[in-house]
Amino acid sequence: KLTDRGLVQARLTGARLAQLFDGQAMMAYVSPYRRTKQTWEAIADCLRAQNVTILGTREDPRLSEQQFGNFQDVKAVMRAKQERHNFGRFFYRFPNGEAGLDVYSRVSA
Repeated sequence: KLTDRGLVQARLTGARLAQLFDGQAMMAYVSPYRRTKQTWEAIADCLRAQNVTILGTREDPRLSEQQFGNFQDVKAVMRAKQERHNFGRFFYRFPNGEAGLDVYSRVSA
């Protein structure tokens, strides 16, 4: 669930976006995560209150955070982090997870 702090931040973001859009119409893409959708609803309420037309909202599962794999073993986590440091943060793929490059490719498709 979105925290009270998150709700305040979403409303502030909505107010700022309303200034930037200045009454123009817009379309939103959101991830399927519950907190993301709650954040968007708070932003959208602020936008509508400032006469920004929201043409639509599209949920897109590609818009999700990086998958770091399933780490249950602390030693395995430490090894993976060291390997990532040696290999490079953007290109290192965690076991059963994604590299930064994978995320970039997924969300820019």
